[in-house]
Amino acid sequence: MLYDVVGTATAVSFFSIVSPDLTRSAALSGQTWTGSYLVQRVSGAAPGNAQTGVRIDVRGETAPNSETEATFGEPVAPATETLRTISRTLDNAATNQVRANLAIRVENGDTVDFRVKIKALQFEQGGVRSVYQAALSEFDISEAGQRSVYYLKPDGIDDWMSFATPFAPNGPFTLAAIVNGGTGFPAPMCFGSAGGLSSYNLAHGAGVRMDGNANSVVFDPANDPAWQALEGTRRVDVARINGAASAESWRNGQEYAGTPTVLGDILAVAGFDTLFRSGGSYGSTRFYGGALIPAAITEPQRLLLQTYLASKGGISL
Repeated sequence: MLYDVVGTATAVSFFSIVSPDLTRSAALSGQTWTGSYLVQRVSGAAPGNAQTGVRIDVRGETAPNSETEATFGEPVAPATETLRTISRTLDNAATNQVRANLAIRVENGDTVDFRVKIKALQFEQGGVRSVYQAALSEFDISEAGQRSVYYLKPDGIDDWMSFATPFAPNGPFTLAAIVNGGTGFPAPMCFGSAGGLSSYNLAHGAGVRMDGNANSVVFDPANDPAWQALEGTRRVDVARINGAASAESWRNGQEYAGTPTVLGDILAVAGFDTLFRSGGSYGSTRFYGGALIPAAITEPQRLLLQTYLASKGGISL
C-alpha cells in the first residue's frame, strides 16, 4: 500500500496502518513475539527528524486491552525497500495477550512531504520472521515458490455432493482421502451414502461402515499413539479392505499398529454415493481430494497413491 505523508505536525502524530485488534493474540509471559514489514520511501524528501517515519511496536497486554509492556521500533523511511523487524520477549507475569502496532509517526514540529510503500506485514510467535505468506482471505493464502493447494470446505449443515455413479466395489476395495483437522463425528467424514448405511469417517482414528453398524471396521487411535499425534493435522488416510474380516489403514504413510475392530462382513458394502454426507450427518472438515478404488491395491500402488494425494494436499511424507 502507498501512503502520502504531508504537512507540519503540531503535536506528535500517529497514523495506524493496521488496527491493533487484527493482530491481538493470546500470549503468555516468557514467549517471544516478532513483528515485521517491508518499507520504502518511493518519493519525496527524507524526514528531517529521526523520530519521524514508519515503525512497528510489539506490546503486551492484559485482557481486554490494558498495556503491560512494550518494545518500540525505530521510525524509518528508507529510499530502498528495507525489511524491518522488532521482537519482544514478554516479561510481565500479568501479560496474557500481545499485539503489534504498525504506524506512521511524525515528530512534533516536523514538516514532511513524502510517499511510502508498506507491505508484507507479519506478526507471529518466535524470535525471527518466518517465510512470508500473503493472506488475502481465509481461502486465499499464498507463498512465493509454493504450489497452490485447493480444498472443499462444507459448512457441516447441509453441504454435500452426490456421485454421478455410486461406488459399489463387489469385492475387496481401497478408500483414501486428504483432510485437515476434524476430530469428532461427523466433522472429518468424507465418503458416505444418502441412506446413511455407508461412511468413511476419519474421526480420531478411522472407521469404515459398510452396511449399517453390523458390518464395519474401526481403527481406534487409542491403540496407536503415533496416530494420536497426527490428530487435527492435514493428513492422507488410506484404508485397504482385503477380505470379509481383513483390513489395514495408513495415516501419512504410518501403518496402523493396533488391531482393527471388525464386525460382520466388511465386504458387504451397501455402496458410497455421497461426499460429506451419511444420512442426516454432514462432514465439515477441509477436503483436498480422495480415491475410491474397487480393488485391494498392491503395496507399490498404495505408495504411489499416498504420495500423489500428499502432493495434492501440500503434505510432505
